[in-house]
Amino acid sequence: PMGQWDLEAVEAAFSDAALNPTAWTRALNIVAAQTKAFGAILIPIAGNHLPNAPFSDRMASSMAAYFRGGWHLQDERKRGVALMKKHGRQSRGWNWP
Repeated sequence: PMGQWDLEAVEAAFSDAALNPTAWTRALNIVAAQTKAFGAILIPIAGNHLPNAPFSDRMASSMAAYFRGGWHLQDERKRGVALMKKHGRQSRGWNWP
Protein backbone atom coordinates (compact mmCIF):
# COMPACT_ATOMS: atom_id res chain seq x y z
CA PRO A 1 0.00 0.00 0.00
CA MET A 2 1.09 3.52 -0.76
CA GLY A 3 0.87 4.52 2.90
CA GLN A 4 3.87 2.33 3.69
CA TRP A 5 6.20 4.10 1.27
CA ASP A 6 8.84 6.40 2.74
CA LEU A 7 8.23 9.33 0.42
CA GLU A 8 10.57 11.51 2.47
CA ALA A 9 13.44 9.21 1.47
CA VAL A 10 12.38 9.52 -2.18
CA GLU A 11 12.09 13.30 -1.91
CA ALA A 12 15.50 13.59 -0.28
CA ALA A 13 17.08 11.35 -2.92
CA PHE A 14 15.49 13.37 -5.76
CA SER A 15 16.62 16.63 -4.18
CA ASP A 16 20.16 15.31 -3.95
CA ALA A 17 20.09 14.05 -7.55
CA ALA A 18 18.74 17.36 -8.83
CA LEU A 19 21.91 18.99 -7.49
CA ASN A 20 24.25 16.09 -8.22
CA PRO A 21 23.39 14.25 -11.48
CA THR A 22 25.63 11.32 -10.53
CA ALA A 23 23.13 10.53 -7.73
CA TRP A 24 20.21 9.62 -10.04
CA THR A 25 20.95 5.89 -9.99
CA ARG A 26 20.89 5.92 -6.20
CA ALA A 27 17.67 7.95 -6.20
CA LEU A 28 15.97 5.51 -8.54
CA ASN A 29 17.22 2.57 -6.47
CA ILE A 30 15.44 4.20 -3.53
CA VAL A 31 12.24 4.67 -5.56
CA ALA A 32 12.29 1.01 -6.60
CA ALA A 33 12.91 -0.14 -3.04
CA GLN A 34 10.19 2.06 -1.55
CA THR A 35 7.59 1.02 -4.14
CA LYS A 36 8.72 -2.61 -4.11
CA ALA A 37 9.26 -2.37 -7.88
CA PHE A 38 11.80 -4.38 -9.84
CA GLY A 39 13.40 -1.15 -11.00
CA ALA A 40 12.82 2.46 -11.98
CA ILE A 41 13.59 4.63 -14.99
CA LEU A 42 13.27 8.39 -15.29
CA ILE A 43 12.09 8.81 -18.88
CA PRO A 44 12.29 12.28 -20.46
CA ILE A 45 9.19 13.47 -22.30
CA ALA A 46 10.94 16.14 -24.36
CA GLY A 47 14.13 16.16 -26.36
CA ASN A 48 16.22 13.20 -27.38
CA HIS A 49 17.74 12.27 -24.04
CA LEU A 50 16.55 8.67 -23.77
CA PRO A 51 19.94 7.00 -24.19
CA ASN A 52 21.12 9.02 -21.18
CA ALA A 53 17.99 8.54 -19.06
CA PRO A 54 18.87 7.47 -15.52
CA PHE A 55 17.73 4.07 -14.28
CA SER A 56 18.11 1.94 -11.18
CA ASP A 57 20.81 -0.72 -10.98
CA ARG A 58 18.41 -3.62 -11.54
CA MET A 59 17.31 -2.09 -14.88
CA ALA A 60 20.81 -2.13 -16.39
CA SER A 61 20.48 -5.37 -18.38
CA SER A 62 16.93 -4.48 -19.49
CA MET A 63 18.04 -1.06 -20.71
CA ALA A 64 21.03 -2.56 -22.55
CA ALA A 65 18.71 -5.00 -24.35
CA TYR A 66 16.21 -2.20 -25.06
CA PHE A 67 18.81 -0.16 -26.94
CA ARG A 68 20.70 -3.10 -28.46
CA GLY A 69 17.45 -4.39 -29.94
CA GLY A 70 16.42 -1.00 -31.31
CA TRP A 71 13.23 -0.94 -29.24
CA HIS A 72 13.80 2.72 -28.38
CA LEU A 73 13.17 3.55 -32.03
CA GLN A 74 9.65 2.14 -31.93
CA ASP A 75 8.55 2.76 -28.36
CA GLU A 76 4.75 2.96 -28.24
CA ARG A 77 4.86 4.89 -24.97
CA LYS A 78 5.72 8.00 -26.97
CA ARG A 79 2.10 8.02 -28.14
CA GLY A 80 1.01 8.68 -24.57
CA VAL A 81 3.17 11.76 -23.96
CA ALA A 82 0.55 14.22 -25.24
CA LEU A 83 -2.07 12.63 -22.99
CA MET A 84 0.28 12.71 -20.03
CA LYS A 85 0.99 16.40 -20.58
CA LYS A 86 -2.73 17.11 -20.83
CA HIS A 87 -3.95 14.91 -17.94
CA GLY A 88 -0.85 14.61 -15.75
CA ARG A 89 -0.64 10.84 -16.03
CA GLN A 90 -0.11 8.03 -18.51
CA SER A 91 -1.40 4.50 -18.62
CA ARG A 92 -1.02 1.63 -21.02
CA GLY A 93 -4.72 2.13 -21.86
CA TRP A 94 -4.23 5.68 -23.23
CA ASN A 95 -7.96 6.01 -23.82
CA TRP A 96 -9.13 7.76 -20.68
CA PRO A 97 -10.75 11.18 -20.81
